[in-house]
Amino acid sequence: LRQRIETATQNHSVIGDDKRPTCLVIDEIDGAQAAAITVLLAACGATKKGKREPPAISTAPMRKKRRSAVQGLSRPVICICNDQYGPALRPLRQQALTVVFYPTQANKLATRLLKVSRAEHLHADMTTLLALCEKAEKDIRSCINTLQFLHRQKKPITLFAIRSTAVGQKDAHKSLFELWQAVFQLPKAKRQRAAREGGTAAQAGKRASTNVLSITNRFRNVLLAAQSTGEHDRVRQGLFENYLEMRYKDPSMESITTALGWLSDIDLLDHRMKQTQNYSFMKFLPFLPVVFHLLFATPSYPKLKYPHVASDNLQKLTHSQQIFTSLLAETPPFIRQHFNMRRAVLDILPPLMDIISPVIRPVNTQLYNSKERQQLLSLISNMISYNLSYNQERQQDGQYQFVMDPNAEELVRYPGLPQKKQITYAGKQLITREIELEKMRRLEQAITGAAPGTAAIGKTADDPAAAAAASAAIPEVPVPGAAAKTPAQVAKEAKDAKKKDLEAKKKLLAKKKPVKVAVDFFGRPVQPRTTSTSPGSKGAKSADSGPLLWFKFHEGFSNAVRKPIKIQDLL
Repeated sequence: LRQRIETATQNHSVIGDDKRPTCLVIDEIDGAQAAAITVLLAACGATKKGKREPPAISTAPMRKKRRSAVQGLSRPVICICNDQYGPALRPLRQQALTVVFYPTQANKLATRLLKVSRAEHLHADMTTLLALCEKAEKDIRSCINTLQFLHRQKKPITLFAIRSTAVGQKDAHKSLFELWQAVFQLPKAKRQRAAREGGTAAQAGKRASTNVLSITNRFRNVLLAAQSTGEHDRVRQGLFENYLEMRYKDPSMESITTALGWLSDIDLLDHRMKQTQNYSFMKFLPFLPVVFHLLFATPSYPKLKYPHVASDNLQKLTHSQQIFTSLLAETPPFIRQHFNMRRAVLDILPPLMDIISPVIRPVNTQLYNSKERQQLLSLISNMISYNLSYNQERQQDGQYQFVMDPNAEELVRYPGLPQKKQITYAGKQLITREIELEKMRRLEQAITGAAPGTAAIGKTADDPAAAAAASAAIPEVPVPGAAAKTPAQVAKEAKDAKKKDLEAKKKLLAKKKPVKVAVDFFGRPVQPRTTSTSPGSKGAKSADSGPLLWFKFHEGFSNAVRKPIKIQDLL
């Protein structure tokens, strides 16, 4: 397709005086694949590089540097289709100018066919041509082909011949909008024509009894149109989203109740059919449009819209499933075993959102009392257990805001409703910091093998008092059947345990702080230089006088009162 587009747009005829560019027309584009539509959009919407010059034959020698080829088109491309709402035409419909050609009127088409018949020396009257237009559903190509067929068969073109022939009918397939329009709009009454039709008396009586407004004909026409469409799922979606917009009279709302009952039954039948692979039930699906036609059809022209609620709900469901999957990713096993999406959305997450939204003072945690400290500890433990945290994001107005990550609030709260409890920006910032610190503490405990609970908010794991309190809090469980130990044995075991603990701490510190040896460019160790100072020099310090103070100044932002401090006060 790309090669054909380039050939049609870049080549130019050198014979003749017509120098106009070639017009590109693509017919039946609704049958193209999605890749072809992408190529067409890339050819039409790409920006061209360089200055465009008119095509001409040049006798000058070729240059060393080729001029960049024109990648974009500045001429219109005409695309013809029967169904503009095809899945492959969705990106093209967003970029193209849509021009809808409505069917022509029967009398105008019959007048034109009468002129064609006279030019081809065919004997046909206006009544016969009107009947042909109605049978062919005002399709010009089908009408001309029927006239040509009757002329080749050397048959007289009469009203009886038109109605009795098997040709002349348009393709039975109808688009979705044509079916929805036939469902929600009553057919127009046709005028009975008294003409020379011929045939038997029974055929004449049958033609006289034909009425498009009768229940039987309406039932048959809508049923045939529904059977020819084939897209029963999309037809149901269009009926569901458009039937409430119709102007029908039903003060008791019985029609709505009946329609919803049919929708529910047909949906269950379709689900059962697809579940059991028993497609013998498919013959009952086209009767739903017939019921909607008998309940909601009006003489006025319906304003229809393409169904989109089902696709929007499917996208929301997919987004919710992704949030639940990310929420379940790092959840502990003892919570995950009782955690499914239905139970989480209905029973667990709604009260959890209120539990993790307490009133927190946005101050330093060292100023918290024991109750507030325990409340913050419980909050952080719950959020880590359910893999929840806050992430700072920039809003459209340029302000920053902490948003829950993953955003479990979207699973349990309707959009647009205010929250019951709202934590302040500073409170969310404090919670985020404490969550990160607690995760680091738990990771360090898992690496070092320390007992859980030795670290708390405001205290580090290296605090000797906290470690002693945590070790003293672990009770000793006596072993049943063991002999009683003497006080000397207990003291000896305590002394050995203390010695082993001290050795383990020394090894841990040695692993944490490895000694780095300075090396030169070639990897050889560099000996430290010893500075020799004279005993009489002022301000001289020996190498063994203690470590020097290294500092780095980082100017930040603070609202505190500033006070000038000299370096000698810090030494």
